[in-house]
Amino acid sequence: MNTTRKSIISAITALFLFTGHPSPLQAGESETVIAANLRQVEIILPGTDTPQKVIYEIVGEYAIMQGDIILGKVDDRGNLLNKDLSSQSIVIDGHRWSGGIIPFVINANVSASGRTNILSAIAHWEQKTPINFVPRTTQGDFVEFVRGTSPGACSSFVGRQGGRQEIRLTPSGDCSRGALIHEIGHAVGFYHEQSREDRDNHVTIMWANIASGREHNFNKHVSGATDVGTYDFGSIMHYGAFDFCKRTSTGACVGPTIVTKPPGIPIGQRTGLSRGDIAGVLRIYNIVSHPRTLADVNADGKKDVVAFGNDGVYVSLSTGVNFGPSTRWVANYSHNNGFWRVARHLRLLADVNGDLREDVVGFGDAGVYVSLSTGTSFTPASFVINEFGYNQGWRLTQHPRFLADVNGDGRQDVVGFANNGVYVSLATGGGGFSPASLWIDGEYGYTAGGWRVELHPRELADVNGDGRQDIVGFANEGVYVSLSTGTSFSPPSRWIDTYGYNAGGWRVEKHPRILADVNGDRRQDIVAFGDAGVYLSLSTGASFGPGNFVLATFGYIAGGWRVEHHPRFLADMNGDGRQDIVGFGDAGVWRALSTGTNFAPDNFVLATFGYIAGGWRVEHHPRFLADVNGDGRQDVVGIGNAGVYAAPSAGTFFAAPGLWINQYGYSDGWR
Repeated sequence: MNTTRKSIISAITALFLFTGHPSPLQAGESETVIAANLRQVEIILPGTDTPQKVIYEIVGEYAIMQGDIILGKVDDRGNLLNKDLSSQSIVIDGHRWSGGIIPFVINANVSASGRTNILSAIAHWEQKTPINFVPRTTQGDFVEFVRGTSPGACSSFVGRQGGRQEIRLTPSGDCSRGALIHEIGHAVGFYHEQSREDRDNHVTIMWANIASGREHNFNKHVSGATDVGTYDFGSIMHYGAFDFCKRTSTGACVGPTIVTKPPGIPIGQRTGLSRGDIAGVLRIYNIVSHPRTLADVNADGKKDVVAFGNDGVYVSLSTGVNFGPSTRWVANYSHNNGFWRVARHLRLLADVNGDLREDVVGFGDAGVYVSLSTGTSFTPASFVINEFGYNQGWRLTQHPRFLADVNGDGRQDVVGFANNGVYVSLATGGGGFSPASLWIDGEYGYTAGGWRVELHPRELADVNGDGRQDIVGFANEGVYVSLSTGTSFSPPSRWIDTYGYNAGGWRVEKHPRILADVNGDRRQDIVAFGDAGVYLSLSTGASFGPGNFVLATFGYIAGGWRVEHHPRFLADMNGDGRQDIVGFGDAGVWRALSTGTNFAPDNFVLATFGYIAGGWRVEHHPRFLADVNGDGRQDVVGIGNAGVYAAPSAGTFFAAPGLWINQYGYSDGWR
């Protein structure tokens, strides 16, 4: 993927490092009056770390820079109220929207045509980039599209400001679609392209042709911000050649205000985002766009690489000693083909027709799509359920969805946790599913019970050994189970009074809780990583045994293990039918083998795949435990910068890792 450049806010990721802010000017200090509606002031702009002098225009109650960038409100004397713009409600992510998700509101005062153009501009951003717009509910930080009250162009703040921030339309309540794409670009975090510090190498500003009093719009103003990539003449964030021109008595421009080097390169388009704009968004937001997983898609007992790329789903089959060439198996379920987005659309691999080959199941806007594996390709996407989709109100942040065999027929079924309860669509065998049916009402839902993704994990696991997967929910006061009858779920029963949000103080962001069969009795047990280490509760088939403390490591305090740094898995690495602990720490990989009633002491087994050892990052480098050579033991597989590495299990340790395929890596643009 190409890396192009934008002039962008710089409090973002490792590209934009600064250690602090100089002391801001005091609110009482006055600006320099340039003209009745122009002021000069020294401020710290969003995303920069040094004060700089800028000129702004007073438009109604707002200070506007460069024609459409809102700096903030002014007092009754025209003075900017907040001069340290860099520190406006900055949180950990700086001025970036968390996860690329922008909550928005369209004010009722916007005209019908304005609303149409706003939605069209939003659709363009969502189609071309991973940025996702969601109607605002209770989010504290959001954008509101409003009709301006003073004459002037459409305008926006740069980046996330904290709280409510406006994108202002004209007093008629409208802006063109292209202008709105541009203004959204400011809200996402872009300054104007011609504001880059290197702009004089690419364009000449024709100062003599600029209308009197408009010269300030061509100042560079973003000293200290980070320019990413090469100068982009085609950017939608670039001024046009005749913007703010001086005019003759007939209204014609006396000449261009910007001339490109060499002359004649088109600038100022308002059709849509350029390739450079798109690449800039990908660079600064680093949003996951390409899920990659391991699945056995040809039923040979070896897990294969399945990757969702820009233009389809790619597969590399395992040979047992490496992964074969990358081949596109279906041209769908991807960023460009099908408009699939990580923030909206769940994509899973599961055997839905019982042939032992794992198939693609995608939860799209309209509902559920399936592509069956033939062993050498995936069939074209087939629309199978008019439910569980984004358009039906299902949200990743509210409504978990799973593939699980809940009736014991060997086929994976759809299970969705809705607002009012749990719905199931049974796999029918030919790649289809039955209509969604409410298997348990009034429980485990966003509304029914107040279950929250960020507080209350819910899983599907066979906890009584009957071959049917059951609901296991970690609630405030403990763990609830609803057993599958094959046609419904039983009423919830509290199987243990711990591992809950209140019962024990367990937190999603600190304490992974996993269902796994650690004693080989075909019943899934609870393995929980707490502050002090690992706790184990074995399933009896009717309850979970006491939470026994079994290992003083792998914990938030015991060992300093962090969800955001150190993945922990349960996997059978020695082939004895019992799931063992495998953890990716700072120094590399640790394992603790299950004894059936306990875990053996942890052992350090690989000096790589770690946060420090190798520089592996959760947000960049997926790691898995999967049997890639068909010997019945789970192996370490990591997708690093250069490609996919595998370290086969030798039973009690892992072999030295090898590069099994030099594709699918972070350096190749997979995110």
